Amino acid sequence: MTSQVPPIPDPMSDTSQTAAVERLYPDDFARVYPLLERHGPAISKDQWRTLFDYGFQRDEEHVGYGLVDGDAVVGYVGLIFSQRDISDNVERLCNATSWIVDDAYRQSSLDLMLPVIRLKGHVLTDFSPAPDVARWCVRWGFKELEKHARVLWTTGLPTPRRAQAAITTRPEEMSKHLADEELQILTDHQPFSGCKHLLVKADGRLCYLLYTHVPRTLGLSYAHVLYASDPEVFARHSVQIRRALARETRTRFIAIDERHVRGLKLPRAHTVTMSVPRFYRSDDVKPEHIDSLYSEMAMLGLSSYSVPFPSPRRQSLLSKSSTGEKS
Repeated sequence: MTSQVPPIPDPMSDTSQTAAVERLYPDDFARVYPLLERHGPAISKDQWRTLFDYGFQRDEEHVGYGLVDGDAVVGYVGLIFSQRDISDNVERLCNATSWIVDDAYRQSSLDLMLPVIRLKGHVLTDFSPAPDVARWCVRWGFKELEKHARVLWTTGLPTPRRAQAAITTRPEEMSKHLADEELQILTDHQPFSGCKHLLVKADGRLCYLLYTHVPRTLGLSYAHVLYASDPEVFARHSVQIRRALARETRTRFIAIDERHVRGLKLPRAHTVTMSVPRFYRSDDVKPEHIDSLYSEMAMLGLSSYSVPFPSPRRQSLLSKSSTGEKS
């Protein structure tokens, strides 16, 4: 959840007496946008609008909460609701995003979050908390979802030994082959300009990938894979997939949360630790069943890994250093 640092209450300030927490609905976007523009100028207006206009199947009508003083919205937290079929159960999910409060009202920040943490019957997720927000997540009963990412380089790859897979990046072609669940994912995410799609067909199996292109992080652009419907196919044909993604995005590497590829061997890859973990809260859904779809990652195209990605050579040197080898 992109956010500001939670406030230290100021006993000399009384602005909280004039502000109230209200539910926000899709037609409230015009009221909230001035606040979003002040605090998130790097995100376009159209991207912000997606947090209000998304049409995912859900029971809830509201899309977040606002801290309102008179006619002015001075605080906001977005809620992205969705329904997913997980382990033969229909689960209701809620991804919290963009906890933002004007400086003069920051002593009311926690009031804004109270209805979120009291939400029942949903799998709650926070994919990009600031360090101080992460500490609040732990207090609120969230568990660590992920703290590692697998980095797959697109340069210096070996020649594939396996039969070539058929790969397409055309959504209209994918829709002819996808099963109902993946077809719904494709349909739901097509309105988001930052989301890209790729379908792999090999050995009678399909692997549908949804990814975003993160233009720069510490000088390097990369493709962030949010979803891989068949991780084994992804691993078996990862070299060809990487080359296809490199052509589409002109990136030097791909990143994917470790829980999606745990136990799978991937050439020319290494694992990094995130500066701040991802979090979730659920009584029965397991971490490996939670992906990054229907979230701020897809809708805002956020740079989701707050860690440096060393170059392939530097990673090789680091690995040799840790094992006592000499270069």
